[in-house]
Amino acid sequence: MSPLLQWLIVAPLVLGAGLFAGWRLLTVRLRLRLMSALLQVLPDASAGPLARWRAAVARRIAADTAGSGGCATCSRH
Repeated sequence: MSPLLQWLIVAPLVLGAGLFAGWRLLTVRLRLRLMSALLQVLPDASAGPLARWRAAVARRIAADTAGSGGCATCSRH
C-alpha cells in the first residue's frame, strides 16, 4: 500500500476518533452551547438533525435539573 493512500485512510479515522473523544469529554451544558453556536453559524441547519439533537440535549438538561433548583447532583441523592 502506498504511503499516500495509507495516510488518506488513517488520517480521517484518527481525526474522527479524536473529535468523538473530545465531544464525549465535554459536559452536557457545553455540548448544548456548542450546538447553539453551530446553529447560529449555520442558519440553514435550523430545521435539520442538529436542531433536533440540540432540543434533545436541552430536554435532558431540563430533566436533570427539574425540581432541584438547578442543582443536578442534589436530585440524585
